[in-house]
Amino acid sequence: ANAKSSSVYGLLNNCRTAQGQRLLMQWLKQPLTDIAKINERLDIVNAFVNDTSIRNFISQDFLGRVPDFERLVRKFIRKKANLEDCYKIYVAVNKMPKLIEYINEYNGSNKDVLIHLIIQPIQEMIDIFSKYIEMIETTMDLDRIGHHEYIIKPDYDKDLKKCREKQDELESKMHDDLSSIRDKLSSYLSSTPSRSSISKKNGNETNREPIRLVYDPKQGGWLYRINRKESATLQKQLPNIIIKVTKKEGIFFQTSRLNDLNTKYSMLNATYNETSKELIDEVLNIASSYCDSLSQLAE
Repeated sequence: ANAKSSSVYGLLNNCRTAQGQRLLMQWLKQPLTDIAKINERLDIVNAFVNDTSIRNFISQDFLGRVPDFERLVRKFIRKKANLEDCYKIYVAVNKMPKLIEYINEYNGSNKDVLIHLIIQPIQEMIDIFSKYIEMIETTMDLDRIGHHEYIIKPDYDKDLKKCREKQDELESKMHDDLSSIRDKLSSYLSSTPSRSSISKKNGNETNREPIRLVYDPKQGGWLYRINRKESATLQKQLPNIIIKVTKKEGIFFQTSRLNDLNTKYSMLNATYNETSKELIDEVLNIASSYCDSLSQLAE
């Protein structure tokens, strides 16, 4: 038997979150003995089994955005949390009103149990985190999340604003360099869209483009990505490029021009983060005050 079916836990574990897995293990080790609570749990299961819409939303949409709250609490306690962690909490809590909306549409016989055990506790959490949501939307630059950048809004400080303007100028030059690369390779690539189809999404080029400009902080910042099938063409037509990494999704590389622009961009990033350090610390301190509520969410 495989590992998944070699134990009761493995057989039952289809949980979408880390806290769900821990709760399942707890239930198996300490099963309910209170008949009333067992029936409540069965009523909830029955409601989800019979309502595909609610079940699919919770499983596929909602739980997929729920982080490991217990792990985040530990990070805040140890002073290891960052703005990305704050954003993860924001995304999960921001999904909760939609969850209530879906459950409220349920009109089956178990509605009262859902209201008592799910809707009311979640509504309390929404109320508790309302100021938190407001803080994140006020302080964090949510437009940069698509770049995987978790930063303070530039409006808070004139130096931040200058830094952001310089970075925007560098990005514009990167796109000019990208256009130049596309022009050089256009007649050699196996599929090249027209210029009119060029578009951007969340700061990165869309997947329709054979050559895309992407931002990946784990790989050092801005890179071009091209399909792996174009490897021979790329190295023949642009022999002086710097190949950073080759993955399943493509070849990530830089031209000397992009490398230079990215170096300047990274230096500005360091300046930006240093300038906004006090504001970041303030946001993290406020977020850490929600640890007790995060622990409740984990339950």
